[in-house]
Amino acid sequence: MKNIFSSYTLPNGSVLKNRIAKSAMSENFGTRNHAPSKGLINAYKV
Repeated sequence: MKNIFSSYTLPNGSVLKNRIAKSAMSENFGTRNHAPSKGLINAYKV
C-alpha cells in the first residue's frame, strides 16, 4: 500500500495532495441565507 500522504490523481484529473479527504455532507452549520457560519469555518481549520 502506498503512503497516504502521497498525491493521488482521480479519474477526472483532480489531484489530491494527500489521501486524507472528506466527502461532501450536511453539517448543518450554514445560516438561514446559506452563508457559512463560524462553526463551519472552525470545522475546517487545520
